[in-house]
Amino acid sequence: LPLVLPPASPQAVVDSPALRAAVEVTDPMRTVFALRLGQSKAIYDALNALSSTAALRSRLNAAQQRLLSITLTDYRNNGVGLPPAERARMKTIAMKLQKLSTNYTNNVMDATKVKRAG
Repeated sequence: LPLVLPPASPQAVVDSPALRAAVEVTDPMRTVFALRLGQSKAIYDALNALSSTAALRSRLNAAQQRLLSITLTDYRNNGVGLPPAERARMKTIAMKLQKLSTNYTNNVMDATKVKRAG
């Protein structure tokens, strides 16, 4: 689960003013949702309990155990254990990164259009 960053922009496939406007509105919401999910202490604690309980863990096959391990690592990398102030800073950084990514995608799409037209 890549929890911090939302999936690639649909603009990479299709571009239009309406889509750009929709992406500008929805990308911040997707980023906030991904952060809330990725920093959910309740989900992390439940998965960690599953991982830490031998009787439960033994019921998982090797692929499920590997997925659980990767997911727990993703939660830690997304700041689930950070103090609230640091989690808020991480959110600010992720929102700025999302905006920069959208701007970059728009610039690439614009440059591609100019190149094709020329």
